[in-house]
Amino acid sequence: MEYVWIWKCINGEYSRTDEKNLMNYYGIKERSNTYMWASMISFTEKCRDFLEEWSSILNNPYLLKNNEYYFPYKDETALNITFWKRKCNKILDLIFFNTTKFESFLKVETGENFNQEIRNYTPYQTIDNSIYETCHNSSMVQFYHGLKQGEELNKVIDWMKYKISS
Repeated sequence: MEYVWIWKCINGEYSRTDEKNLMNYYGIKERSNTYMWASMISFTEKCRDFLEEWSSILNNPYLLKNNEYYFPYKDETALNITFWKRKCNKILDLIFFNTTKFESFLKVETGENFNQEIRNYTPYQTIDNSIYETCHNSSMVQFYHGLKQGEELNKVIDWMKYKISS
């Protein structure tokens, strides 16, 4: 998903927090690449400096005093800020699929070159959590993220056991 945010409702007042507060703190005017998810990170020794800067942002005592204001998605927000601060624009292809639904998992596993990108949201609310189900090429999917709910996860495991044994 290209834009992520946290919604809060306190005494009937809604507020949305995204990466803009941390972007403003570091004087970053625009993104240099798309939003990166932090569920899988690939790096080499050449990335040490980047990783140290990422860590310094995450562990900044001043920023941590206002954790929710600066880090709606703690490690992920800081990862993106580090990318954009350095104007990084070369990224790897999407190799994971984020879903909570067995039916969507099955589309990736059984569909030849399955791909989808759903933009079913407004700036103010997420209408359907299937918007997280972006897949540019199912043959590239190496792992899944999001399958945590009991019955849906059990269906995936049963399907995998069947495939292994048949």
